[in-house]
Amino acid sequence: MSKIVPWLKSNWIIVLLTVIALAVVPTAWYFANGMRTKVREELQKKVQEDSKEFTNAKVQYHLINVVGDKMLEKSIEPNKAFTDWYRAEWEKIRSRTGTVSDAALTFNKGTHEPLVKGLFPDPEAFIKDAKLREFAAAYVRAHSALLAGINAGEPKNPGIISAMLTDFQVAEVERIRNQSGKDPIEEDKQRLAESMRGTRMGEYQRRAAEIGVYAGPYVFDGVPAVPPTVPPTPAQCWDWQERYWIHQDICAAIGEANKSASGRGVPGSVVKRIIRMSAHPAAFMGPEGQPGSAMPTEAGTDKAPTDFARSITGRFSGPGSNNKWFDVRNARVEVIVSSRRLPELFDALARTNFISVLDMDLFSVDPIEELKAGYFYSNEDPVVRAVLEVETVWLREWRKDLMPLDVRKALGLVEGIVAEDTSGGSAPAPRRPAPAGGDEDLKPGRGRRGGGDDPG
Repeated sequence: MSKIVPWLKSNWIIVLLTVIALAVVPTAWYFANGMRTKVREELQKKVQEDSKEFTNAKVQYHLINVVGDKMLEKSIEPNKAFTDWYRAEWEKIRSRTGTVSDAALTFNKGTHEPLVKGLFPDPEAFIKDAKLREFAAAYVRAHSALLAGINAGEPKNPGIISAMLTDFQVAEVERIRNQSGKDPIEEDKQRLAESMRGTRMGEYQRRAAEIGVYAGPYVFDGVPAVPPTVPPTPAQCWDWQERYWIHQDICAAIGEANKSASGRGVPGSVVKRIIRMSAHPAAFMGPEGQPGSAMPTEAGTDKAPTDFARSITGRFSGPGSNNKWFDVRNARVEVIVSSRRLPELFDALARTNFISVLDMDLFSVDPIEELKAGYFYSNEDPVVRAVLEVETVWLREWRKDLMPLDVRKALGLVEGIVAEDTSGGSAPAPRRPAPAGGDEDLKPGRGRRGGGDDPG
């Protein structure tokens, strides 16, 4: 014992470490065992939660139709058969949508081309003035060509016919005097009057048989009789270009409706006379032929906006609409038309382009009064005067690259540039340029028909 104590004092560090080592073993075993239990319990709880979440997991299956709405929605557990079926159906819809979009684009563009090459979107500076003047002249000439294309013409001038009949009357009276040696008696006068009425009617009928519809260049509202001396602005030219396309389509529809006349002229036509054709002002145009709007057209959503409070179609566009797909431009058309064949005109409009009849007012027509002005419509087909409000839709996909820069700015099609604020404030910048797209809720087909009371 006497030897152990001195050794412990001299080797106390070894002794202390040995004691600590012996104490750590049971302590470590105790804590390790507790930690294993806790980790095991937490892991087991996590696995159970994950298993429960996986077991209860559901997938929201749905398809998007061609107008952007969801359909065939179904919330179920993941299922390979459902996944494969929905994938296959989605591919079918995508292929059909592409086909419809291409067909709509082709249908809407048709044969529409700029009246003058080298003007749109922006001509080179050294030819700009000449191109603007060239367009103004072409715009006037083109409308006469539209009328020629549907065999339109004006009636016989009643004044010329009256002068001809007066000469005929003088010659007949002279002939009677020479034959009888006296002035015409009452019977001669009645016979002469009847002959003159027949001659007048024959002239009117002969002219009606020569043409398909009564119309002259004056029926196009906003088209000057002669080119202006001051060249128009590029934006004004684009406005005229769009007006021309609208007039072109409406004339084409009238020609389509009148095809059934088959050589019978005005009496066999659906549309007997064009009184007026007026395209409403463009949304991008401001005062004095300069583009401008109170707020720009932003990029919008992937689905064209609709508002059935505006019209029966619900379609609208322009500043504030967020419509990046198409532009709507209405027109007013006033015609004398066969009352029983009016639906044929509606169908012809729909077959020509994206044109819908929004509203219609019908008025009675006095054939005798019309005849006094030289208009002969028919002896058997009753006619009415129809005032139509029509909607025309123009896809941006084929037009946006033709638009002058000022027009694209006014429509919000240029990133970081907004339209001039004609209200005096500054309009917010669009988030991004509005890409052009197809009108997915339109397809070639029949237009919708509007109705109206007949105040006549």
